[in-house]
Amino acid sequence: MPTRGPLAAWNPGLDDTVTLRTAYDAMPGDDSAAIPWYVRLLENPASPVALPGAIDLLGHDCIHILLGRGTLPPDEAFVIGVTMGASGRLGAWQEKLFTLGARHLYRGGFRFSHTDLEVFRTAVAFARDTGIRPLHTLPWRDLMHRRLGPLRASVGIDPAPSSPPTGESAPVGRPARRPVGSAQPVARHRRRSGRLPRARPVNERRSRAKRVAGIAFRVLNIAAIIGALWWFLRGIDVTALGRALERATPWLLVVALLLNVFSQYVSAEGWRIMLGSRHPVPRGRLLRYEFSAQAASAISPGRAGELIRLWFLKRDAVPVTTTGALIWLEKLFGAIGLAILVIPVPWLLDGVPGVVSGCIAVFAVFMVVQLGVLIVIARRGRTERLPKFLSGVVSGMYPLREPRRVVAMLGVMLVGEAADVAGAVVVLHALGIRLPVTAAILTLFLIDFANMLPVAPGHFGTFEVGALYALDLMHVLPSSALAFALLFHVQQNLPQVVVGLPLELPLLVGRRRLREVADTPAEPGPEPVEHSPPDR
Repeated sequence: MPTRGPLAAWNPGLDDTVTLRTAYDAMPGDDSAAIPWYVRLLENPASPVALPGAIDLLGHDCIHILLGRGTLPPDEAFVIGVTMGASGRLGAWQEKLFTLGARHLYRGGFRFSHTDLEVFRTAVAFARDTGIRPLHTLPWRDLMHRRLGPLRASVGIDPAPSSPPTGESAPVGRPARRPVGSAQPVARHRRRSGRLPRARPVNERRSRAKRVAGIAFRVLNIAAIIGALWWFLRGIDVTALGRALERATPWLLVVALLLNVFSQYVSAEGWRIMLGSRHPVPRGRLLRYEFSAQAASAISPGRAGELIRLWFLKRDAVPVTTTGALIWLEKLFGAIGLAILVIPVPWLLDGVPGVVSGCIAVFAVFMVVQLGVLIVIARRGRTERLPKFLSGVVSGMYPLREPRRVVAMLGVMLVGEAADVAGAVVVLHALGIRLPVTAAILTLFLIDFANMLPVAPGHFGTFEVGALYALDLMHVLPSSALAFALLFHVQQNLPQVVVGLPLELPLLVGRRRLREVADTPAEPGPEPVEHSPPDR
């Protein structure tokens, strides 16, 4: 067996005379345990939410060899793109989901740069255009004795070299047989397989414009939050803040935490009502899912907890499109519940600015109209005329076809919002801030309104800005307002993190081990007769 060198310096080349086993044995290895949970979530075929083309480690490494690709991020982007594109089942939304995950969910050396994503997209189109057979379905262990030249031809891979633009990439590997630490760079002039076409200038300009717009939007959001925090916190008395926190009544804070736990139970009950008899899931299991999803969202950006929820419910035979539709409905019913509570506030509470009253009215009207439109679509929409994904989403809104279930969901979500308001009231009283319940309702609304800006995990910054602005309207001292913002933020997240993270551990450590190639090499056999790849 050839000696295995550093993985980053490895490149299989395009030698057609060697067998797949020989090339595979020359590839350096890494333990599959090095693959983090977020990569397993999208790329592991054992995952219930795996994307089309998901393949085990052995098959992934063999595709590297067939394509003549190394293990730098652009190479990984090319290999994954070809694998997904050749599956024949990759939809536009699934391609978009992977790019979002690879860019924002993946961490460290597993994260794709914008250049890597361009390589991925072009590789997907390349695999579709050239008619490569679905690589993830091949029996790779049975093909180890095959020579690479005939094997490439049999799956539709043209080994003609080209040099597609891959851009600068960090010399860091990705899943399994790819190092997690640093490695030496690979020369950029190596031969590449597959005649990867260059992206059209128009597409490049559009993609670049989207990236710039996305970055600009995030920068403006962050700048706005930082500016708002500076405005409210300028000249704050740190000593007074410390005294306000010291005066907080401990037993009232415990009551506030228990109200948060009750709110999670109410949310789980809402999920039980929505799932109904079509997808029965025990109440206790839904409560665990709720805590786990909320914990993931609290410690990671982009509401990653919803991906965790998709994972868990998929194991209970709930389709991903149905879960996605129900997540939408849960947010909508919760927003309507909050709107019901906050609509009378401008008439009951003095000093509410006209702009805030206008935001409340627009928010309430938008949510009610949205619910009405969705009810019409769910009851009258013809799913057979829609694309498969949209058809699944519309079918997943089946709770809207039953008026009793709609009323029950509104009632449950109203109770959940009332529990959050009660938590805010208790925290205010724990700090000695005496305000009416309507003030707590307005504070909760402004916090949720500010949290619409996607800035940081756990809504750090936006949460505090919403609370500080609300209490500033009610002339609360800045030190007391900041103490409330901090304690209420803890009240809204601490129970989920403490309870939910231990429930996530089985997922984080990856209970489902990816399959590895057997240690015993396959016995070489006679070269089989080649057949032309079937029409796809």
